[in-house]
Amino acid sequence: MYSHYKTRKRNSGLFRILGVAVVATVAVFLFINFKQYIFFWKYTQHRIASEIALAVSTRSPEEREKLLKNIASNCEDLDGDNQLSAEAFFLAGEAHCLLGEAVMGRSFSEAVIYDGVPVATGEAARPHFLSAIRCINKGRALSGGMESRHSLILTKAAFYAGYYGGQQLYSVSRGIGPASALRTVDDVRFCVLMHVLAGKNEEGLGILAEHGKTSDTLEGRLFQATLYAISKQYTSAILNYQEVLRKTSDSTVLKLAHINLGKLYYNQSLFNESLGHFTSALSIDERDNQLKIWIGKNYSALGNKAKARAVWSEVLVIDAGNEEVKKLLNPM
Repeated sequence: MYSHYKTRKRNSGLFRILGVAVVATVAVFLFINFKQYIFFWKYTQHRIASEIALAVSTRSPEEREKLLKNIASNCEDLDGDNQLSAEAFFLAGEAHCLLGEAVMGRSFSEAVIYDGVPVATGEAARPHFLSAIRCINKGRALSGGMESRHSLILTKAAFYAGYYGGQQLYSVSRGIGPASALRTVDDVRFCVLMHVLAGKNEEGLGILAEHGKTSDTLEGRLFQATLYAISKQYTSAILNYQEVLRKTSDSTVLKLAHINLGKLYYNQSLFNESLGHFTSALSIDERDNQLKIWIGKNYSALGNKAKARAVWSEVLVIDAGNEEVKKLLNPM
C-alpha cells in the first residue's frame, strides 16, 4: 500500500511539472510570434501621445487643427485595433476633444467672455466632443477608473456638447483634482465655471482668485467679470467691467464691456445707465443692429415709445425680416 501511495505521489508531481512546462512553452511561443504586435502597439500609443503634445504646443490654429485631424484619424485605427486597451481609448478621447476645441476657433476663456454660458460649439465641433465622450467612457469601463486628466477631458467634452447638466458636470469634474495641479489657466477657469454652474460660487470664485490670473491681463479681468455676472454678483461684475473700460483702448474690448454693462444695468431696471452704455457701444460699431434693438428697449422702458419705435423702424429698413423687432413693434 505504501508503494502504491508513493507511485501516485510521484505521478502527480510529474504531471505538475509537465503542466508548468506546457504553459511556459505556450507563453514563449506567443511572445515570439506576437511580440512585434505588442511592441508596435506600444510604439503607436507613444507616438500618438507625442503627436498630441506637439499639436497642443503649435501656435497656428490652422496647423493645430490639421495635426489634430490626422491624430484623431490615427486614434480611430488605434482603438479599433485595440478593443481591450483602455489607454488607446483615452488617447482617442483626448485627440477628439482637442480637435473639437480647435474647430471652435477660440479658447475656453474667449468663448465664455464673448458667448456666455452655455458656450455655443457649433455643429462642426459637436461630433468631435461626442466622440471624445464615447472614447473616454470606454477607457474608463475597461480600466475601472480614470486619471485626473481624463476626468478633465470628459467634463470638457460633456460641457461643450451639452451632454450633462450642471450637477452631473460638477460630479465628473471632482475627479480632476486640485486647481494647482492643472497645466493651463484655461483649465483652471474651466473648473471654476463647473463650480459656479453647480451653485458653488464661493468655492469657485476663490479658486479663480488664487489660480485664474484674473488681474494679469484684460482677458483675465473680462473672464472674472463674466463669472461674477453668471453667479449673479452684479455689483462685482459692474466694477470689473468698469475697470476694463479704464484700462483699454481696444475697440472690440470696449464694445464688449459696454454691451455687458448695458445688459447688467437693464436687468436691474437702471435704464438710463443701460442706455448710456448701449449708445457708447453703438458709437464704436454703428452697423450693429442688435445694439439698436437694445437702445429701443431702454427707450421703451423709460416710457419714450415714439423714440423706441423710431429706432426699431430704422432696424427694419436695414433688416426687413428681423423677427425680434417685429414682435417688439407689434403691441405698439
